[in-house]
Amino acid sequence: MFKKLLLIITSTILLSSIGFSQFNSVYAEGGGAGLLFSLNYERMLTDNISVRVGYGSASAEEEGHEGHSHGDEGDGKITFIPIGANYLIGSGNNKLTVGGGMTMVNTTMEYELGSLSLDANFPYATAGYRYQRGTGGLYMSFSGYAFFIKDLITEETTMLPWGGLSFGWTF
Repeated sequence: MFKKLLLIITSTILLSSIGFSQFNSVYAEGGGAGLLFSLNYERMLTDNISVRVGYGSASAEEEGHEGHSHGDEGDGKITFIPIGANYLIGSGNNKLTVGGGMTMVNTTMEYELGSLSLDANFPYATAGYRYQRGTGGLYMSFSGYAFFIKDLITEETTMLPWGGLSFGWTF
């Protein structure tokens, strides 16, 4: 229910901002909201608010024993679709960003990161630094992330600290 509501809100914001946006960015992010690697599109709604959507994917060989994914042997695939919003603080080309969103997960098998399950959608919070010229050009950022993921041992949601580094282009 929550992911559908978040997707509807994000879609509405993107569609309603077509005539009002200032600029767009396309960037690759290592780590970050896509967990491993993602390609992202971001649109500025105002001077201080942006929304993003991304796509990342990975594959792994399923081995069917402890410490790996579960099930029969074969190849598995996991897809990450991070969506979110940021608030930018500061003026000029250098900004502090704070934000959050949801990383939607689609898998053909269960994945684990330690005792954390990566087979369900998970929310995240982020804060970091961004270099982005208002006239377009180079886009660079590095951010800290906090993912809130279900722990397979305790059955509770736990926070996973993470980081991300992005490079791209603003137009």
